[in-house]
Amino acid sequence: MIKKIFPKIIEKVGLSDYNYPQKYSSTMEIILENTGKTTQKINLISPLPLKKYQQNLLTKLIINTAGNIQTEPKYCNQYICWKDEIKKGESKTFSYQFDISTNPINIPIDPSYVIDNYNHDHNNLKWLAPNKHLNSSSLNIHRLAQEIVGNEANILNIVLRFSDYIKENLEYGNPISGLYTDKDCLKNNVVDCGGFSTLFISLCQSMGIPARLVAGYWSDRPHREMHAWAEFMLPNETWVPVDLSIEQLRKANRESKFAAMGKLGSDRIAMSYGCDFKILEHTNEETLVDILQTPFIIPKNKDIKIEYKLDSTINK
Repeated sequence: MIKKIFPKIIEKVGLSDYNYPQKYSSTMEIILENTGKTTQKINLISPLPLKKYQQNLLTKLIINTAGNIQTEPKYCNQYICWKDEIKKGESKTFSYQFDISTNPINIPIDPSYVIDNYNHDHNNLKWLAPNKHLNSSSLNIHRLAQEIVGNEANILNIVLRFSDYIKENLEYGNPISGLYTDKDCLKNNVVDCGGFSTLFISLCQSMGIPARLVAGYWSDRPHREMHAWAEFMLPNETWVPVDLSIEQLRKANRESKFAAMGKLGSDRIAMSYGCDFKILEHTNEETLVDILQTPFIIPKNKDIKIEYKLDSTINK
């Protein structure tokens, strides 16, 4: 208990490192091992950090193993694709390095904004569109949204009500490598950070509030533990971060990390926006992926063992 509470005290008095800007030097290393009996051809995909996330900036990128950098067209996430052959019993290492400057985030929300203030242009419609994880057009999501907010039109009140509902009705657990759908969250209340985020995003979208997923890593944990959170857009096109799983875990003294509506620490690295999109391989064939967060191979191959680690050091 003391280990969980002490970091909160440090943070409250402003002594936590993550109340201040940070600079990280990071290395992503991916090791592929061919455990099969024949040479295997592979397409290895690894996401690259967002060049700019809120006030965070990618300042340097070095590709140690020559590959092809591509941008997926839907959300403009970048990734590197390596095409190679791995002989029977052989292991190969692929890697890249990057420097990134991160900052604590504190986005104010104008309490006068209402739903009618939105004037959606074509660039923002993608953050309202349903997909297989975000069923914002489903009757169940619409009914739930109406039960939670009623006739409320004030944007701040709406997102706070959604936030309170999710923290009261979901419980953190059963982490998965993929992404829970909002439907999963309605059926089973024990989900991971991605589940908290998809339900929040779908509820927002059902009310006409643009919202999106952010996938990334904690910058200070062993092997850079994966994490995901949400953002919603204000009528002035400002994106506001929301990390409901951390808010709930922190309140229950199960987590020392900090998050609040519009507020995040400088201890996370964002890799991609959105979910359910297509990427191109070296062959220019399209593959549908849930999220871009960790390295993977296309197509899946039971004979190829994949291990990866993202190590970061703070530059003082």
